[in-house]
Amino acid sequence: MQRNWSLTELAQHWTILPTEWPLLLEKYGAGRLVFAVLLKAFELEGRFPFSPSAVANEAVSFVAQQLGLTAEMYVSLDWEGRTLRAYRAQIREHLGFRTCTVEDGEVLTEWLSEHVVNSEVSVEARRASAYVRLRELHLEPPTAQRLQRLLDSAVARFETRLFQYVLRELSAETRSALDDLIRTGV
Repeated sequence: MQRNWSLTELAQHWTILPTEWPLLLEKYGAGRLVFAVLLKAFELEGRFPFSPSAVANEAVSFVAQQLGLTAEMYVSLDWEGRTLRAYRAQIREHLGFRTCTVEDGEVLTEWLSEHVVNSEVSVEARRASAYVRLRELHLEPPTAQRLQRLLDSAVARFETRLFQYVLRELSAETRSALDDLIRTGV
């Protein structure tokens, strides 16, 4: 996530909108601040921050100021607890997202192998494409480790299809010559 924000960018991306205030009214103190930051971060990136430090202090301060709270309250909530899981679920529901299932992972892997792996060389570009696709499908991205496994599977799937295609296109004579070459080790 971006680390440095101009005032214009803060206003554009971190302002609590009138439609979002009802979600905040049932929360108090640190919970209200954390919920608001999670909501704005998810709207911005299509995924939740992995830790409190993933969001720039100036963004947290900007949101806290709107709520009449102090930014220091932001780190006081347990980031692994039930409350944050409930907040994430409420935000997903509000924005029309859902968690990524095993089946969704399979669909993403196939899409990546067909549309991304052959054109995107860098791992970061593939990861960025996966995040864009997940956002289009209104799916909360899986963990970074699971996403990496899906990306690795997409590459393997693409390579398998490519090798099968090349093998089918080789003449019987060429295949035989390659087999002989492999057997002799030359």
